Amino acid sequence: MDIVLYGESFQTSVVVPSAFQDLLTAPFKRIVELSTSSVDWSLVMSPDQTPGDQRLEQVVRELRSRLGTLRDMDDGAMDAEGRLVFIATGKPAPSGKGGFNCSGFAKWVIDGFYAPLAGSLTDIDTLRSRDSDLLGKAWTARFEEEQDPYFGLDWSRGLARALADQRTGSMPGPAALDVTRSDRFTHVKDVGYEIGDMKALLYFLARSRPGTFYLGSVNTRSKGAPAGSSMLLRQHHHVVVFLPYFDQTGDFHPVVMERNKETSVPSLARRYPGEYVNLVRVDSEGPFSPPELPR
Repeated sequence: MDIVLYGESFQTSVVVPSAFQDLLTAPFKRIVELSTSSVDWSLVMSPDQTPGDQRLEQVVRELRSRLGTLRDMDDGAMDAEGRLVFIATGKPAPSGKGGFNCSGFAKWVIDGFYAPLAGSLTDIDTLRSRDSDLLGKAWTARFEEEQDPYFGLDWSRGLARALADQRTGSMPGPAALDVTRSDRFTHVKDVGYEIGDMKALLYFLARSRPGTFYLGSVNTRSKGAPAGSSMLLRQHHHVVVFLPYFDQTGDFHPVVMERNKETSVPSLARRYPGEYVNLVRVDSEGPFSPPELPR
């Protein structure tokens, strides 16, 4: 018997001690009984909804109710005072036309948790700072200035770290909140996981850390990078919010939101085939109230 979850092999070549013709008409419960010593069915069968799942489901409901009020703008975000500005310069957006790009949208989601605690929104200048000493090599320094290839990585990490600092009074290290350990999927430092594995990975993350959501930094090979390269010449250019949870019936919901709309894991896989996404974890605990956009 082979067991496949969301397109990924969970277990293969499991011996079931029964004649095949008997299993054809047996209830599924019988297959479980015969393989209970070989298969971790607790990870396969639908779980009970946890308080963490309930919190995250409520966050998703709130976000969905607000998506229609958001506006799109290249390089757009809210500054610490709630003004709509351009991320690169800090200059105000045109009146009535300001909005969010993918980075600004992820910031808006985090600010929904951050603002009730801090009384202000996260600071753009802090989020834009680079971890240059930790990323890249000496020969990539000029690309840092010309292309800012790690922007999405620094930004997603900075958002999660800012919220953790506000909650605990202690600032985590630059990569302390990255999802780097998985028994089933290969992780590449500062690059992440293959997008094609994302739905199955989110399933196992939701089982092990209910109530946790993730900021994803999508990165692709820069022009001129050799085919198949994963670590060299990659550019983190898109930020995504993943909100995986189980509902009351045990159904899994790998919710994906990016740049003011809800999409899906298959949509990401189609747009970025064979590419990678780095995940940074964020807990959904505490009050959640995304800031209103100025008129």
